[in-house]
Amino acid sequence: MFRKFLLLATAVLACTACQTEDEPFSYDQVGYTGTLTVRALAGDTHYEFSDRNFDLTQDSDGKIVLWMYDTQFVPMMPRMTMVVPGLAVEGSSPRFALRGDAIIPYYRDGEDLLPMDASRRIDDFEAELDTQEGSLAVTFVCMGFRVGYAGTQIK
Repeated sequence: MFRKFLLLATAVLACTACQTEDEPFSYDQVGYTGTLTVRALAGDTHYEFSDRNFDLTQDSDGKIVLWMYDTQFVPMMPRMTMVVPGLAVEGSSPRFALRGDAIIPYYRDGEDLLPMDASRRIDDFEAELDTQEGSLAVTFVCMGFRVGYAGTQIK
């Protein structure tokens, strides 16, 4: 299953650096490094995790896939790779918005990608991507937390 997903996610032909406003959105795998911020929806609990890497890829349907490495929402949570598929793209070069709601994320278990339980779905996913500035800002709700990420492109 992982290999099939990876093949779909990497089926991209053009690079955003070569993109003009007249071209459709197309995205090679691009990495970002930044800070993950997690706030409880109820109460004042919040955590910050620095040096977290995210990747964006594009699947064969033109949807964006977000790969979140070493992700944890609380310090006691084991780090994991989470994958958020099926993000819609809006906007025009160089600024794009990524949107999604009620998304069932995947997690990596060895070489396999497995769907998470529906109770761990991602809601209210929004991201701002600036391909010229090389910045990525992400927010979403998952498991009782508002999660945010601010990253810059790894060059």
